[in-house]
Amino acid sequence: MTADQALALAEVSTCSGMGTLTGTPAYHEVTRTWWIDLTPSEPKAGCSPACVVNITGRTAEINWRCTGLKM
Repeated sequence: MTADQALALAEVSTCSGMGTLTGTPAYHEVTRTWWIDLTPSEPKAGCSPACVVNITGRTAEINWRCTGLKM
């Protein structure tokens, strides 16, 4: 799956309904996933979300990448 294909899949997933996809997709070879930064419509404190596209299952979901710190 190319970066363009991953972005296209992310754009029609629940990820796009939760915010705006930003940045350049980054491929993680070990997990066989594309990571695309996401600016959420409703931010969560201490979180930096990404849309994660699984190339094997051709699915996309949000990983909130929260630190656990309360600000």
